[in-house]
Amino acid sequence: MATYLDPAVWSRGIGTALWAEAQQAMTVEGYRHVSARALDGNERARRFYLKHDFTAQATSQRLIEENSEALPLTRVDVMLKP
Repeated sequence: MATYLDPAVWSRGIGTALWAEAQQAMTVEGYRHVSARALDGNERARRFYLKHDFTAQATSQRLIEENSEALPLTRVDVMLKP
């Protein structure tokens, strides 16, 4: 699953608000750790994750194929705050 915002609404805090709601819901449900995969080279996503305390796990890179093109992904992890 992926979540993307329309570029017309970038830099308005919507992604941060969505992350805050998701983080709260996961914490209530008892989750303590979150992992995601970010497309290598997606600097906007990388900045977002770093801003929200995610850490890139360089040793967990994975390749997926879409439309016959190999796409490298890196896992990012964060511990949820209770």
